[in-house]
Amino acid sequence: MFLVDTPGVDDSSRTGTEILRQLAAWLTATYASNIRLSGIVYLHGINGPRMHESAKRNIGLLNVLRR
Repeated sequence: MFLVDTPGVDDSSRTGTEILRQLAAWLTATYASNIRLSGIVYLHGINGPRMHESAKRNIGLLNVLRR
């Protein structure tokens, strides 16, 4: 089992595109090593009154990954 902690796509020090490129590169290398992704655990704070656009965008990106 591998646990990978990634920065949020709305990280202030990097763009979402940069983060997704790094994640894609890691997934490609992992897949090439015959290690398959079998699940994603997405953690989101529940203390806010509603979901912000960045959280909705993150969930949309995860849906793209699972296809």
